[in-house]
Amino acid sequence: MAESEEVEYVPWEALAPSPPAGPGRKVGYVVAAALGAAALAVMVTRAVWVPRPEPPPPSTGPVLPTTLPTAPAPAPSLYTEADLMAVLPAATQLAAVARAEWFVTDYFTRDRSPGWLDELRRSLPPGVLPDQEAGDGSVASYVEWARALETEAGTDGTQRVVVAFRVLTVDGEGLHRRLPVRLVAVSVDATAPAPSVLDLPEPVVADPVRPPAVSLGTLVDDPPPGLVDQALTAAAAFGRSPAITSVYEVEGGWRVVVTATDEAGLVWPLALRLESEVTPAP
Repeated sequence: MAESEEVEYVPWEALAPSPPAGPGRKVGYVVAAALGAAALAVMVTRAVWVPRPEPPPPSTGPVLPTTLPTAPAPAPSLYTEADLMAVLPAATQLAAVARAEWFVTDYFTRDRSPGWLDELRRSLPPGVLPDQEAGDGSVASYVEWARALETEAGTDGTQRVVVAFRVLTVDGEGLHRRLPVRLVAVSVDATAPAPSVLDLPEPVVADPVRPPAVSLGTLVDDPPPGLVDQALTAAAAFGRSPAITSVYEVEGGWRVVVTATDEAGLVWPLALRLESEVTPAP
């Protein structure tokens, strides 16, 4: 039995609006036919035509990433032997200074505390501290302050520390007396786990409070008003009743000696170094 071929029929005339009756009816058929042909052409083209893939862009070599990988940070280098050896002397010196100041404070303090002599003996090698009279106990002494001025390293690892200190004494009637500043040298072995004093204090012959001679400048009898105002304002920051004692012209400015009174009523002379563009009055 032969298969019958079926042809799908599209009612193109149904797609177009019905033309009006009369002479324009023929023109309407022509327009409807044109629209149908255009629609059929679009359907066939969509079913058959396959878009061609666009060719890749021409190769210009290997493609590099826009962001380069970050190199890892180098590992911290270990300390060299020279670095470690440079730190050790500073630590040894610091330990020797602390022990020397501590020892001077204890050695020259006698405040009637029981056992102070035994404590000093324990801080020194055996037999170094001689037997001595402790005095009649009528005067006590206190180290007001102790400061290391210089150190000198020995070849055996010891440190010789020069310490300046001042002693304040109190007698039985409560009278206080400040003794002159003195210098002593203390030998310290700072290489041991605990820094230790090796001997009694050594007296140092020197004057720790004598300054070198300096030039005070040229004395000015009639200082300019602007300079006076600056000096009085600066002195008022220290105390009340500021006053100018003398004015000197020095290199780069002025040296003004002023006085100011503190809360206890004590008057203190002070020196001001001022930079000013004003010039002395003729």
